[in-house]
Amino acid sequence: VDVEAVNDAPVAVVRVEPLDELWPGQTRQLIIAPYNDWTWVILDGTQSSDVEEDPLEYFWMEEESLVSFASGPVVTNLFAVGTHRIMLMVDDGQDMGTANTEFEVIGPSLVLEDLILIVNESGLPRNRKQPLVSSLRAAVASFDRGNLVPAINQLQAVQNKLRAQVAPQDPLLAQRIQNAVQVVIDAVLN
Repeated sequence: VDVEAVNDAPVAVVRVEPLDELWPGQTRQLIIAPYNDWTWVILDGTQSSDVEEDPLEYFWMEEESLVSFASGPVVTNLFAVGTHRIMLMVDDGQDMGTANTEFEVIGPSLVLEDLILIVNESGLPRNRKQPLVSSLRAAVASFDRGNLVPAINQLQAVQNKLRAQVAPQDPLLAQRIQNAVQVVIDAVLN
């Protein structure tokens, strides 16, 4: 009886960083581009494995492209605003495994426009909505001009208004907006 060795395909695993969680239960992988145009994204395949412990080669491809844009277990690449579908292909020299992921690069202005919509659709009285919306719009305009420092200052003013004017009346709404604003601030400052 001859027993032939079997080679199992490697298992590819992809992680994307830095992800920005704007809302509890968020299912989309989002990354905020501070200048509303592009940002650096880290693609990590180090959790990929091979049962036979063969050395692995890593190839990163976007969409249905047959040409890799990078190789290696961890790569950093520039991605423009928009949705990106990435495939990691790991090769053990005899077989290949793949993993796919999708993430969206968004500008802070898009997040703030969503917050304006949330404020406008809330049950807050008009005299509470208007100052928040004005500050959020001012921050959008600053981000759109590439003026990050004034944008951050305007977002900090939004946070102050949330604490003083919204939290006493609607603490859940205040916390939801506060969390999203802080995620934008952190994404821009990092």
